[in-house]
Amino acid sequence: MFVSCAGLVLLSLMFGGGAARGLLSDMVPQIAAAVALAIFLPGAYRESRASFPVRALLAGAVLLAILPLFPLPPSIWAHLPGRDAAVSVYETAQIPPPWLPVALRPGEAARSVLNLLPPVAAFVAALRLGARERLYLVWIVVAFALASVLLGMLQLLSGGRSWLYAYEFTNFGRSVGLFANANHYVSLLYCAAPLAAVALGGRRDRAAVPASALLAAIAFTLLLGLSISGARTALILGGASLLVSYFALLPKDMRIGGVARGRGALLAGAAMLVVLPVLMGAGLERILGRFDQQGLEDARWDVAQTTWAALQAYFPWGAGWGSFERVYQMHETHNVLMAPIVNHAHNDWLEILLEGGAAAAVLLAAFVIWLAGRARAAARSGSSLDERLARGAVVVLALLAIHSLWDYPLRTSALAVVFALCCAFTQPAPEGQDAFAPGSGRRSGHRRRSGRTRKAPVLPPRADPLLS
Repeated sequence: MFVSCAGLVLLSLMFGGGAARGLLSDMVPQIAAAVALAIFLPGAYRESRASFPVRALLAGAVLLAILPLFPLPPSIWAHLPGRDAAVSVYETAQIPPPWLPVALRPGEAARSVLNLLPPVAAFVAALRLGARERLYLVWIVVAFALASVLLGMLQLLSGGRSWLYAYEFTNFGRSVGLFANANHYVSLLYCAAPLAAVALGGRRDRAAVPASALLAAIAFTLLLGLSISGARTALILGGASLLVSYFALLPKDMRIGGVARGRGALLAGAAMLVVLPVLMGAGLERILGRFDQQGLEDARWDVAQTTWAALQAYFPWGAGWGSFERVYQMHETHNVLMAPIVNHAHNDWLEILLEGGAAAAVLLAAFVIWLAGRARAAARSGSSLDERLARGAVVVLALLAIHSLWDYPLRTSALAVVFALCCAFTQPAPEGQDAFAPGSGRRSGHRRRSGRTRKAPVLPPRADPLLS
């Protein structure tokens, strides 16, 4: 089961970086998701320990995606808000109105349902995996983020259009990894920081590379990737992610304060002297300059105002999934008219409300309440692997939710799968596995063959050679 889930996650990260609908690359994670659902879905309800609110949220999301596709008689859909233009077309052509669904663009709404397959499959699969197997999924996401930084550096050095970019419509000349958008590349990096912190925060083994050194290398790589992105989100949410990961997710003995004060101050000063000049040269100065260049004149505010006007016109039933682009054009005024086609609201909360209506508003409110409850529970939890994964997952969910206020990261299958995994990580692993014991050969999902425990032999004390 783990192999199927890991394959789905990896394929989604590799081929799910585009935010546009109908991309051929999206078929790869969708097909993998269909296979994974066939494997995991039959026993998901019986074996998982997901709470009722989580099951209700998942069922509500699936129903909200499917129900707008069912045709309604003209006596119903013709009287829905915002359907006047469609009714007038049939009246002008003197054609009897047919049965039509709530979704104004049924084809795009069906594609939206297909886009739900990877995150739903990843969520159902992760619910049935043990704590150690979930940790392996975390390392897949972290490793892919680190590889994305390397690819982003090569893209930046290429100077423009090259075969290193995965999509035809992308931010050429910038670091995007296997995404089409630099902001979504940044999203993967700030998601990797909390996951790496919880993965390494419980290591107490005597490995060749200490956990603190490995974590420092990962943090520096992520910082470098955020700096070369040129995105303002890298400074806002990337910085917040690293700070929260350090102060809230790492145990005290792995922070600089856990070292002796003199050595801690020396290490902190040396890190600042080395890291800051590198980051400034890599692109941090360019990110700071973008705040002065655009500031509050950013077009996102104009797009949000037009989206809000369209939302009111179609509320409470919504315009249907995938209809934003056409609906926005119908409500775009000459004051905010712009040359490029606006395919998303750059505020996913508003776009979901426009397309989903009042039902989507209820579902979003329920999700916020649930996430606040999980955050409170995670803050009071212990130090087992399950509990540490839950804390890191809550941080990732909160960061993606905040980012969605000015962008649309979850419109990509890659980040939607990471989001779904983190939702599953907030739930206890099956059979209540204990904390991950590094160096143990036993899988956390397997039961012991015997209820008896073997006691370690008691050895006589040895004399300390330094005292002899």
